[in-house]
Amino acid sequence: PSVVQESSGINAEYGAELGLIEGIDTMLQALAMYKRRNPQLSEEQEMVHNLFDSLCLSLLHPANREIFLKGEGVELMVLMLREKKMSRPPALKVLNFALQGDEGINCCAKFVDVYGLRSLFPCFMKTPGKKVKRG
Repeated sequence: PSVVQESSGINAEYGAELGLIEGIDTMLQALAMYKRRNPQLSEEQEMVHNLFDSLCLSLLHPANREIFLKGEGVELMVLMLREKKMSRPPALKVLNFALQGDEGINCCAKFVDVYGLRSLFPCFMKTPGKKVKRG
């Protein structure tokens, strides 16, 4: 688990302040580079996971969900769900944080508007394997 993901009081303040200093927009811009490609180096992979974790932490605060919505975060996460890249599971986790509770109702509406359900269902469906006939 990342250092940012811990639930101490310092990190809770950090998550609340991210919206005030345009941190959410900065994280979304950094993550947008990985919607169609996987990170190459292990340090790059760790950075991407830390960005996703920081975004999840910031979405615990209702005010940050509106910033996430206005910054087209829902659309970016849906695009990441459609691509079968490394960013798919963390994008699902971010959407979980963004859409939950009464504070996430606007994000839910946007998720439905951008056909997010069409992108979500294949994440849970497993394609049947080919049956080999032996005889």
